[in-house]
Amino acid sequence: MIFDTSDTLKAMQGRRAAKDRIWAPEVHWMPNLGDRGRWALVHCPKQHSSFVLSKDDKLSGPWTHPMKGKMGPRHDPSLFTDDDGTVWMLWQNTSVAPLTKDLSGYAAQPVRIDPSGTRPGPDGTPIRRIGHEGATMIKVGGQYVHLGTAWSTDQGRKGSYNLYYSVADKITGPYGPRKFAGRFLGHGTTFQTQDGKWWCTAFFNANVPPVQRDGSEGRDLSDNAQTINEQGVTIVPLEVRMTDDGEVLIRAKDLAYASPGPDESQKFWLASVYRTPSFVDMVVNTEAIDGIAAPKEGEWLFVSLASRERCERSSGSYRFARFVAARAQKPPPPRAW
Repeated sequence: MIFDTSDTLKAMQGRRAAKDRIWAPEVHWMPNLGDRGRWALVHCPKQHSSFVLSKDDKLSGPWTHPMKGKMGPRHDPSLFTDDDGTVWMLWQNTSVAPLTKDLSGYAAQPVRIDPSGTRPGPDGTPIRRIGHEGATMIKVGGQYVHLGTAWSTDQGRKGSYNLYYSVADKITGPYGPRKFAGRFLGHGTTFQTQDGKWWCTAFFNANVPPVQRDGSEGRDLSDNAQTINEQGVTIVPLEVRMTDDGEVLIRAKDLAYASPGPDESQKFWLASVYRTPSFVDMVVNTEAIDGIAAPKEGEWLFVSLASRERCERSSGSYRFARFVAARAQKPPPPRAW
């Protein structure tokens, strides 16, 4: 055990937290702190949320609280270190604020960041937020990628617990539209290994035992909180890259996580490709967007080799193809090239 409720500021001050538990802990390596770097740890629930630093480069206590009570109650706090060394804190969905150089307080007032555009909420009222919790930040190709978590139905504990993202040139925005990153990846932490590969953590968050993975892509899960993830931590490979058009693309490579389910409240145009051993897929879950009507039952959408981001209906033999609207149907046979 590297951290427990006895290490929280409340406990150190002789007070007892309302909930004797630690939620959503994150650890961040801070190479510029101390002689050899230090570890930072954040967690909730907000009744005793903490931001603590290790003594040295070992991931262990004794822990110090650099903000000394100035952090405030924060749901799902996360940290992001920018290229200039500025450390930002994110919480809820989503506020961001820079920290002072000595990490003892906030250097500016929090700014709320939301995707552009809206989607219909459960009661029909337009909503703009990326989700309701689990916000993190990464940087890809010089652009800020704001990741957030929501249930697929936009209703509490109904459907699958998913990960979404939006992109901006500045950390405070404005951000572009809300995009889909992965099903069952809600509150996942994206990270890059030393070999350059990207991954995302996934965990069990459901009211019932895990559903069968096979066939889950076409299953409507809206009647309850459901997942394919087992208890414990799962790591899922991600495709994280810049497209030919200069857009940031983030998508789960595993097809069980890659596409929205039928219970998804927002309709996404997923102009993206997934490499499998013998061919490249495209996943589509859409209504009419950009003048391209949704495919009909039995139709396939193809992506031309010239532009992976431009999609059209066709009977021609393009290299990139997969159709998800008729989810019970199998994709065409793999094509060698």
